[in-house]
Amino acid sequence: MRNILKVPKQTDIELKTLEDQLFPSILIEQLSSVLLGIVNTIVMGMVSTAALAGVGQITSLTNVIFLFFNGLGQGGAVMVAQSVGAKDEKMMKKSFEQALIAGTFVSLLVLAVLFFFKDIILSLLFGAVEADVMKASDDYFKICMFATPLWALYYHIAGAMRSSGDTKTPMRATVVMNVINIAASLLLCIVMGLDALGAGIALVLSVLAGCIVCFIKLMGEKYHLDMPDFRNYKPDMAMIKKVWGIGIPISLESLMFQGGRLLLQVFVSGMGTNMISAYQVANSICNIFQLPMISAQNLIVTIIGRCTGAGGRQRVRNTLDYFNQKTFTWSLYVGVICFTLSYPVGFVFTREVEVVRTAWGLMCIYGAFMPFFSASFDTPQGFKGAGETRFSLVVGTASMWIVRVLGSWFLGVFCGMQAYGLYLAMCLDWVVRGLLYYWWFKTDNWMVYVRD
Repeated sequence: MRNILKVPKQTDIELKTLEDQLFPSILIEQLSSVLLGIVNTIVMGMVSTAALAGVGQITSLTNVIFLFFNGLGQGGAVMVAQSVGAKDEKMMKKSFEQALIAGTFVSLLVLAVLFFFKDIILSLLFGAVEADVMKASDDYFKICMFATPLWALYYHIAGAMRSSGDTKTPMRATVVMNVINIAASLLLCIVMGLDALGAGIALVLSVLAGCIVCFIKLMGEKYHLDMPDFRNYKPDMAMIKKVWGIGIPISLESLMFQGGRLLLQVFVSGMGTNMISAYQVANSICNIFQLPMISAQNLIVTIIGRCTGAGGRQRVRNTLDYFNQKTFTWSLYVGVICFTLSYPVGFVFTREVEVVRTAWGLMCIYGAFMPFFSASFDTPQGFKGAGETRFSLVVGTASMWIVRVLGSWFLGVFCGMQAYGLYLAMCLDWVVRGLLYYWWFKTDNWMVYVRD
């Protein structure tokens, strides 16, 4: 096996070296992934406020679906990382193949449900929106749903590549995806006037291009991961159980989290087009500013997974503690950026002053609570890398629905604070889950699957 199976000793210098090797590519990959959604938001803002609102609320729905497969792919990624740490090449390749093919099969079933029940889904979730907003939503959704199996393929392959030490291929794939998406969006939406329909086509083409980049790398003769044999595939239920034993709780947590966000979008859909647009603009700005924190999540899963495979509880604990401190410091800088840059950045998405002003107000709430973001989202990634997923599933789900969803209804709808109430409830959710995750980290119970 090549250098990917060399697990560093846990000195600060060597840990920093591994971080420096992996993080830049992961950051660029995450930036490219975020830009994929933001480009559609910007282009729709150039078309009309209704198109912006329509595509935005469908993005909230598709995020639930796509991120479910991201979570499922993390199960395979954790198994690959632990195999790297244990220097078990056979297990690494086997876990990758089983996770990828089984996950792709599930994604095709989900696509079938979306295809046959599209109208019912849109009516139940967004039936209260204005007619022009609903038309944009329908045009976008009937195309972008076909990206579901493509995202499943990409998330499984990219996660395994990162865990095995190759962060450059997923980075290149997302760069290609962005080039295709930008070119196709401008051509289809602006030049050809296809509006939301064109945005959906551009998204599908871009994800397809990203998958092709990954498959080309897998087919290389000297690459350390083999191209899965779809034709002669034989399911190994014991292996799938291991992979999904990690991936399904992560996916369920993601599903509950994104499902809650989707319900918040339903709340917002009754607050008027301007408020819907401001909410989408603020969400897009959030995605940009929190990039270092999100990138750290993938890095933490990979490195903690390797340390878990190699064994040593103190080593694993020290590594996660190092990242906890680092991401907390980053969150302070991000909070300052939210206050100072959100207003001018808002005009990238729309020229409506009232929409930008409202989005800036939402970002001020976001920035004030940013110090709690690290413990709320980055710390539990270490638990998952160590194979412990149940606590974060229970805490994340309970806090999301009790604090964030019910709090959003109470503050945003009942008290009339509108989107401001939704953002305040979101931040209070961070506080609750962050404190609980920090306590769980101190107990060391999350290292139950780590060999001493």
